[in-house]
Amino acid sequence: MACVKSWVEGLFYIQSLGQSFREFSPLSPTYGEIEPASPEKFADPNGQRLLANAFFGFGIAASLQGRPEALQALYDAMPEQHYSPDLTRLAGVMAAALEPNATNEAVESAINQVATRTPDLQPDDVFVAALSMIQFIARSTLNTVLAPLLAHWLRERWSHAVEQQAFLLRNPSTNIPAIRQVIGMKEDTLQYCAHFLATVAPAAKTRLDESFRTYLTELSMPKPSFTR
Repeated sequence: MACVKSWVEGLFYIQSLGQSFREFSPLSPTYGEIEPASPEKFADPNGQRLLANAFFGFGIAASLQGRPEALQALYDAMPEQHYSPDLTRLAGVMAAALEPNATNEAVESAINQVATRTPDLQPDDVFVAALSMIQFIARSTLNTVLAPLLAHWLRERWSHAVEQQAFLLRNPSTNIPAIRQVIGMKEDTLQYCAHFLATVAPAAKTRLDESFRTYLTELSMPKPSFTR
């Protein structure tokens, strides 16, 4: 909790730099002071979104590492921080202290499910939860931290699926060889996670529409390197 506000204040500062931040060069760095943000700035829609994203990042990390007690500790600490009811409810849903409802984002329910039910998850549950998480991770400033956790969890859960839950997979004789191959790729990038999900998709019961399949394919492509 001690880090959340300073993290968001850093994001406020980056936003204030605008184009100058995107043009940052080690040869011509941008210097400045990150100032404390006012309560009003935290309370506006942008501030609430950045705070929520910080909590989502924490929730994904805790759930993928099998630490439901960390989510409960987060929720228990919320009242003392005087956060909005929406943020408090978000923490409660992630900790499974409150029931999800139609207003919750899919990633909240995924965090709840992964944190509390990992040993009992079926392959399709794993697939759907990972789809929700990767969409958040792809647009998060924490993606380089969260992607390796997702990659490790996917390998772990789908190794269990092909060894112990093959009867729950679609066309196992056809799909398991490809799944074993992607499990054997010891990568931990966001691109790898997207490639992993595209590979296991034919074995899952939940069917992807073409737009989401295209999204995973594009996300799995290596980003161009910049040369000077």
